[in-house]
Amino acid sequence: MPVVVEWMRDVRRRVLRCNSDVSELEAARRRKALAAIEKAKRLIALGRKREAMGVLLGVVLCAGENGAGWVVSDASGKLPHHVRAWELISECCDDEREGAAAKAAARLAARELNLIGSGVSAIKGGSYSKAAVGFRAAEKAGLAYASAVRKTVGKAGRMPVAALICLGYAHALAKDYTGAMVAFGKALRLDPENAEALGAKGSLLDLQGKHNDAERCYARVREMLSDELAKGRDGGDAF
Repeated sequence: MPVVVEWMRDVRRRVLRCNSDVSELEAARRRKALAAIEKAKRLIALGRKREAMGVLLGVVLCAGENGAGWVVSDASGKLPHHVRAWELISECCDDEREGAAAKAAARLAARELNLIGSGVSAIKGGSYSKAAVGFRAAEKAGLAYASAVRKTVGKAGRMPVAALICLGYAHALAKDYTGAMVAFGKALRLDPENAEALGAKGSLLDLQGKHNDAERCYARVREMLSDELAKGRDGGDAF
């Protein structure tokens, strides 16, 4: 398993202080997205395409909350839920231009993830500079994807900052802590409520011996995720 993914999981364990909480959170998010996609497929089969589209847009607009760890693991295995959601949205569109726009959004989302996957592979091979190049390209692809979401949906979802978080990890692994903090800081400016980015910032502060500052970051992450963790234990609701 790539070092960057191991670090992400270690950050989550440290932040949440419990392995089971990490797995419950990720499993709950996967169940929620998958349940929404299955519900949408049933609605499409019944000819209720507009209802299905509403459900699928919930998956798309919430994709950013999944964090870099989920994006990377999906990129190395299963098709990510928000990419699959866009493919299904294209099937719901009666207007040819809307369908083409949805397919384009799916391609942009997949490109972002493929570039992130390439960066992670470079880290695994010990080439942090090559990884940084891949993550910067993924950042640009993510911004293009965000623009496509705004044009297609009419509003923006969570900003895609997974590439910036991975870029920060790459800098930190190369002992470039200044570059890492810049990347995490940019991610938080784009998405101030991104728990993954805030936890990553805390882990970097820990590495620098700034333990009190790090704990403040961790405490904020626990506060941000407390409701979601509780819902995850109860199974939660679909979108």
